[in-house]
Amino acid sequence: MKAFVRIAVVSASALIPLTAGMATVHSEPGDAPRTCAVPADMSGKFMIMYGSTPAMPGTPPGHSMTMVRFTSADQLQYRIASSTTWQDTSYTMRSPEPGVAIIDGMQPAEAGPISYSVTLRCRTDEAGDYSLSAPGAPTPDSDSVAFYRFTNGPQ
Repeated sequence: MKAFVRIAVVSASALIPLTAGMATVHSEPGDAPRTCAVPADMSGKFMIMYGSTPAMPGTPPGHSMTMVRFTSADQLQYRIASSTTWQDTSYTMRSPEPGVAIIDGMQPAEAGPISYSVTLRCRTDEAGDYSLSAPGAPTPDSDSVAFYRFTNGPQ
């Protein structure tokens, strides 16, 4: 348990520099083009997502931290920071514009597979904002916070 708490504290401290003045970013047609990039290949990457809306299916709303490890080009695992259980998910990724990546996932579930989509919008090459689209997921309001950061993590 102590190791888990240490990982959560270290993971949270890696995100703190991102929280100052950060909110979900919405791109408008007049916005300047992004100069950052989301990795084209996520294999082997580890990402921490923090938000006041869910990061993945089954994660609770209300300031949750979700850890994601990309085990291959089409498989990822995620877990809520307070859990020790990793959830397996298959995914595809596309990049509709520079600095934006959309992860379309399918998670096996007892009642049937759950499809979801996570959109990553970079602010730097290591961090940015995200939004989740899934059946039953709450719609973020203008005060929602949702950001991610690529980091070294438990493999």
